[in-house]
Amino acid sequence: MPAVTGSRSISLRASGGINWNFYGLRFCTKTATPTTDSSSYYSTGCTNPVYNLNIGHGGTVTQAKSLSVTQAMINNGGVVVLLHGASDPKVFFAQWLPILAPGITLSGSSLAVTEGSSVDYTVRLVAPPTAAVTIRVASSSAGVAVKAGSNPAGASQDLEFIQSTWSTPQTVTVEALSDDNLLDESATLSHGVVSGSAPEYSGVTGRVDVNVMDDDYPGLMITGASAPEGAGTLDFTVTLSKASS
Repeated sequence: MPAVTGSRSISLRASGGINWNFYGLRFCTKTATPTTDSSSYYSTGCTNPVYNLNIGHGGTVTQAKSLSVTQAMINNGGVVVLLHGASDPKVFFAQWLPILAPGITLSGSSLAVTEGSSVDYTVRLVAPPTAAVTIRVASSSAGVAVKAGSNPAGASQDLEFIQSTWSTPQTVTVEALSDDNLLDESATLSHGVVSGSAPEYSGVTGRVDVNVMDDDYPGLMITGASAPEGAGTLDFTVTLSKASS
């Protein structure tokens, strides 16, 4: 997973004995919040502090900082936000900040559908993108088409996720086309990121397996077999529901 860049808005509120002082704000690659107020906790694995956060008693400050999210932060699942004194080692505030690896969530990894019918599933992004992200859904079989939004069904569809609605799932309709054979079939729906999307989503993929059940199994059709009791001889017709091969 490549390193990504994003921004987080952190709201800090002073309380207790904190009163009109300067504080440092650090983002630390740690797996837990600090158990000590010693400066040794944030001497390694932390960004350089952002000072001059002048917070009065009971006051609030919001500081936005652009983070270079590393693989270590992703592996740990997040980063610790520290507020500490500028001239002493005491930690006044510590909060776990989740870091989500870019990815996609599919509502199902496998689908079953009968020829001539359809089934739906959804696609959504895992983490907020730094720009728009377009996911291309493509079918491996000519007998399985995909449809999204008002677009006609086809071999592929593009799903665009913008920053303001990145977490809203988008629906994909899978249509199994009828054919004349008697075979159950299968298809794979691949999901890939289109060039020009947010760079942190480059290389993200997903897969849905589709099992198609045939609707052409042969049977007998009987017509003209209705008559009242005692009517005597009854003639009726028996035909195959499907021509033999």
